[in-house]
Amino acid sequence: MINRLVSEISDYFHYLKTEHGDYVSFHNFRIPLQDYLSCLGPHNISGCPFCSYVKSDPAVWNRCIRHQSSVYGACGQGPFCGTCHAGVGEYVFPISDLDGSILGYISLGGYGLFPDEARGKMGHLAEKYGLNRRELEQIYRSTVKKEPKDPEALRARTAPLSSMFVLLNYGLKKLMPGDQELYEQDLLSRATVYIRKNYAGRITAGDIASYCSCSVSTISHLFKKRTRFSVPEYVRRLRIDGARQFLEETSLDISQISHMLGFSSPNYFSEIFKSQTGYSPKEYRRIYEKNIRLQQHIHENPAILPGSDSGSHGTSAGIHHLQV
Repeated sequence: MINRLVSEISDYFHYLKTEHGDYVSFHNFRIPLQDYLSCLGPHNISGCPFCSYVKSDPAVWNRCIRHQSSVYGACGQGPFCGTCHAGVGEYVFPISDLDGSILGYISLGGYGLFPDEARGKMGHLAEKYGLNRRELEQIYRSTVKKEPKDPEALRARTAPLSSMFVLLNYGLKKLMPGDQELYEQDLLSRATVYIRKNYAGRITAGDIASYCSCSVSTISHLFKKRTRFSVPEYVRRLRIDGARQFLEETSLDISQISHMLGFSSPNYFSEIFKSQTGYSPKEYRRIYEKNIRLQQHIHENPAILPGSDSGSHGTSAGIHHLQV
């Protein structure tokens, strides 16, 4: 049951992204997810390209992680919206257990909720961390979405996801593992977190083992056993997934993407990308853009696909703006 529920949670994240274009992530504080972080890990990080860009700097990434505790602390007030330290607007929906305690929260990010506030925070970010402000603003303008007309619809779309996490928490607590199982779960959890923080740089099994205070053979065996991939394969898959996102959702050129994802050269990046996807990065972007234009044409042509009415509902009274 647990494996099926984890799979369904992952599928629902994918559904929200593909069908609604939502950048949804979850942030866990109390659910014992250790053994399942390798499956749910991709959904623990915002898919917004702007967020991916700023998190390519480890110092900014660490600040994002520290920021999560203040968000969690505000969850007792119910759903809210605000702007993160990098200037991105997000809607936060607490995951409440049956007894009312907060297990974590679901975030829908990538919105331009408060433009003046965002510009100020981007300026501070560029100055403090040495980021290129022009690039920051370019990616922000091209990828951050306008405020949705009906925030209450976001609450409705994420409610099933929250309920699944509550059910997962209940199931996992009934199946608490033995000492060896718990050790492996904790080790894999720490290893995957380290990889996701550092995969854009040079990273080896030795680096991971050192971080986790274990041997290289232990970490290598654990990845094969739990993920079915070697450490280099796991890192490469993360980089290719990141490349797909940048190609689909930004106008960054191939050399910029290659550098941000830690490849030694644009040519090597293109070679690896084609070996994994069957297309060069340029071909992939061209095909993706062609498909998007085709989908837009179908949706805009009522003779092909009747459109649906959408009314403006304003800002939901149940979701307040909170500075976090």
